Amino acid sequence: GRCSDGWLMANVTPVEADCARARDAGALVHEGVVDRPWGQKEFVVEDPDGFWLTFWQVTDPAAHGAPAP
Repeated sequence: GRCSDGWLMANVTPVEADCARARDAGALVHEGVVDRPWGQKEFVVEDPDGFWLTFWQVTDPAAHGAPAP
């Protein structure tokens, strides 16, 4: 695949289960679940039309720019 001109990001929980579900459904997973230093974990898939979709979950609200609960 190629990197698409646009992108979509969706906040999902739990991100690991959604990544596994996408992989099991035959999605092309470009990057499995990774922890990011900005307080989230995410994974990236490519849809049948070639668009890259990023699914993420906040893991550290303070690092993500939100006040801690």
